[in-house]
Amino acid sequence: MKIAASELTQNLIGEIRTILGKAEHLNNLSDDELNERPHSESWTVLECIEHLNRYSEFYLEEIEKRIDAKMDTNKKMDKKSIDNYIFKSGFLGNYSANSMLPNQTGKKAGQINKMTTFKDKDPIHSGVNRKVLETFIDDQNEFIRLLEKSKNINLNKTKVSLTIPLLKFNLGDTFRFVINHQIRHFLQIENILKNTKELVA
Repeated sequence: MKIAASELTQNLIGEIRTILGKAEHLNNLSDDELNERPHSESWTVLECIEHLNRYSEFYLEEIEKRIDAKMDTNKKMDKKSIDNYIFKSGFLGNYSANSMLPNQTGKKAGQINKMTTFKDKDPIHSGVNRKVLETFIDDQNEFIRLLEKSKNINLNKTKVSLTIPLLKFNLGDTFRFVINHQIRHFLQIENILKNTKELVA
């Protein structure tokens, strides 16, 4: 993937604003709707949100740390060196970010690939309540702040650690991966709400 860094940043901010709108809509649902599960081993809406919050807790801290470190080393750089450049996605980062989204082509077009969740990120039957929505909304505003802050550095040259040990993506791919992961689970939420309504009908 190659795109003007400024365009990528604005696109990602737009994606988060869309996610925020959907999260605000969830606030209008009843506790029963937010805690309904299509079957015993599927997540509820609130468990999906809590799953995302557990990742955000790690990535918000890690991303800000990396941005601050890079800004410190860039203090003497000409601002032109971080403006109007092209973001170039890494092979693994691009693959991982894209794998979060529904398949675009083939027999599985529109389907989301199944993935295994790390045990510490699996919130099933953990008793979460609707306060996780408040945390999620706050976290999204933090991601927007960090995207704005990242305009002061080079997304290609800033490396970020992942929740998978020893693996790093450049900052642009990290933002894409995290935000696409959220898009993925909001599609899951849509399916949960659809399926639970069908069970009631």
